[in-house]
Amino acid sequence: RLQSLGGGARGFLPLKAKKINLLQKVKNIVIMNSILSKHEVYMKKGFTLAEVLITLGIIGVVAAITMPVITKSYRKQVIETSLQKFYTNMNQALKLSSLKHGEYSEWQFPNDSTSVEQLRDWYNTYLKDYLKTVKNTDGAHRNNGSAVYNVYFADGTVVGINVNAHDYYFCLNAKALDEYVASGESKGRGSKCFAFGFYPSKNIYLAKTCVHENYAGKGIEPYINYENTDCSLENYYKLSPSKTIQVNGWKIPDDYSWKY
Repeated sequence: RLQSLGGGARGFLPLKAKKINLLQKVKNIVIMNSILSKHEVYMKKGFTLAEVLITLGIIGVVAAITMPVITKSYRKQVIETSLQKFYTNMNQALKLSSLKHGEYSEWQFPNDSTSVEQLRDWYNTYLKDYLKTVKNTDGAHRNNGSAVYNVYFADGTVVGINVNAHDYYFCLNAKALDEYVASGESKGRGSKCFAFGFYPSKNIYLAKTCVHENYAGKGIEPYINYENTDCSLENYYKLSPSKTIQVNGWKIPDDYSWKY
C-alpha cells in the first residue's frame, strides 16, 4: 500500500521505508548521546584551572623546603669524598716515593719559601711520578710573599703546595684556590678549601704533644696550627676543618663550625 506525501506531482514513499528512516534517526540520536556521554566523562576526569594552580603551588612549597636540604647534603658528600680521596692518594704517592728517596725526614725540602722554582723542583723530584694529574702551574704568591705551586687533578680538585713544601691547600676547584690564597686563607675555608701539613721531622713541635703526634714521622695530615692549638683541650682539633672531619671518620659532624 502506498501513502501519499502530498498532492500534485509528488510521489509516494512506502510505509516500510518510512519506518526504516525513522529507526535510523533514532539510532543516530543514540550514537550522539553516547559520544556526548563519553566526552562528559572525559571532561570530568580532567583538572580545573584552580586545581592545577593549587597543585603547582603545593609542589613549589615542597621544592622550596626540600631543595636546600638536598643541595647541602650533596655538598656535604662532595667534601667528605674529596677530602678522603685526596688524603689517600697523596699518602700513597709519598709512600711510593719513599721507596726511592728514603724516610720522609731525610728528604731535602726547599729553603726559600718565596721561590716557586724550588717548589717546582721539589715536586718534580718527590711527587710528580706518583700522582695522576692533568697539569701543574706556578700559583700566585701568598700575602706573606711565600710561593705556591698548583697541582690539578682529573676530578677538578687542586692542591696548592707552599711554605717550603710543608703546607698543602686542597680546594674543590681552581677558582676556590685562587680566592683562598688571595684572601689570606680565609675565603672558602672549611667549605671549599682545606689545609694539610707535611712535617715529618721526628723532632717537630716537641713542645706541643698533640701537634707533634699529628705530624712527626707521618705523611700529609690535616693541618693543625702550632701557635693556636691548646693540647690540654679534648677537642683541640676543632680549630681545623680538615682535622675535625678526619677525626669524625671523614664525615662532617653535626656541630661543624664552618658553613658549606
